[in-house]
Amino acid sequence: MYEPKLSNYTAIKRADIKAKRGYKESFDKRNGARELPKLQPGDWVRAKLDNEKQWTTEAKVVREDQSPRSYIIDTTGGRRLRRNRRHLRKVPTPTCYDTSGNDSQIPDINSEPTPNVVQVEDTDVPESSNASPDASDQNAIPE
Repeated sequence: MYEPKLSNYTAIKRADIKAKRGYKESFDKRNGARELPKLQPGDWVRAKLDNEKQWTTEAKVVREDQSPRSYIIDTTGGRRLRRNRRHLRKVPTPTCYDTSGNDSQIPDINSEPTPNVVQVEDTDVPESSNASPDASDQNAIPE
């Protein structure tokens, strides 16, 4: 009568793990897969939301979530969301930032006078010119 021969389970398991590791390495090499750098709380990011085609939503990282590669973010619109790391791009500074009532970062337009007059060097007018003194004043820039 036929008796089934039991295979060495641990050897099969090791060979399976080795084959899967090789498949993963080949896939990653072929498709350029890489590990994204970690984000820190306080980092500014652009998030790609579900209904958006572009990276338009600015947000601030609050903390890393317990889910793998996920972060809790606060958007500039006031929403708190959980997003996977691949949907977040770190930006150096936000385009619109909250100064929290501290206007010292915003320059005061009235405090620094901006010159609106361009200084022109005086040029000698030839004496043979028949131009009247009023005509030469037409090109003068008011002070």
